[in-house]
This record gives sequence, C-alpha cells and structure tokens, in this order.
Amino acid sequence: MNRVYYVDGGNRKIELHLSKKSELEAYYDGCIVILFKNEKLIMAYHPKRKGWEFPGGKLEPDESIETCGIRESYEETGAVVRKLILLGKFIITTQEKKITSAIFYGEAEVIHPLPVDSEMEKVEEFDGLPENISFDDDIYKLVLTYIMDEMDEKIR
Repeated sequence: MNRVYYVDGGNRKIELHLSKKSELEAYYDGCIVILFKNEKLIMAYHPKRKGWEFPGGKLEPDESIETCGIRESYEETGAVVRKLILLGKFIITTQEKKITSAIFYGEAEVIHPLPVDSEMEKVEEFDGLPENISFDDDIYKLVLTYIMDEMDEKIR
C-alpha cells in the first residue's frame, strides 16, 4: 500500500512517501535509516540538537544511497548493518532549497562503540520512540507506524 503524508514542518513543507514497492530514484541528497537490532530501535543522542535521532545524513560524492545508509549507520551508532530495505523518501522544501532523502529500514548485525569522530554522544536501544527526539515533525512516528502496520513479518 502506498502512503503519502504532508507534514507540518513549521517554516518548511515536508512530504513523506512510503511504499512496499519503493524503487530507487536517480537522485537523493541523503538518507535516514530506521535502525533495529533484535526488534529494538537503535537511536543516537545528538548533543547539539539535544535529542535522539535515527542515523542519517548527506550523500558523499560518488557514493550510492545504500552505501550512504550503511556508512551513516556506522558513523552515528557504531552499527554494522546486515539488511537495508528502501521504504520511500521524504522531501523537505523551504524557500531556499528542496532536499530529497531516502528512508531505509535497517537491521544491525552488531553494534560497536561509537567511532571517535562521531558527532553523536551515545547510542541506546528503545522499545518505542523516546520522548526527547530531535525533530518534532512526526516523520519518525509515521515511518514506524508504517513499518509495524505494513511490512512483512519475515523482514522484521
């Protein structure tokens, strides 16, 4: 089932597109990975934004979007990702720019200590979203609801 949401992001417009049959597009600016290990959410605490986040970030030159998801997961949580499944995308539009990011479901095989140069302070496992997340735009809630409602049991 395809789902499209238009989310209030304050001074920015956010579109969220989710589908079991999502296909990679030609261009993304970056990605986020909704990361799990043993059915627990894996999130990192960002000290500058003072909140919990899923790993994600900008696409590096000559990098595939899948490689970006794997790299960001390791850099921000220490996770070695064993499975990465495209769920869709979100598009953030402001007066100055438009950013398109892939959304992945990820499973961590193992979680190592945070890399020394990580921008994150710590990593924890959660049964559900913690109260103190960095972003207040409901994207995480919508994607997690989609994962629980729509995705095959065999991939969770």
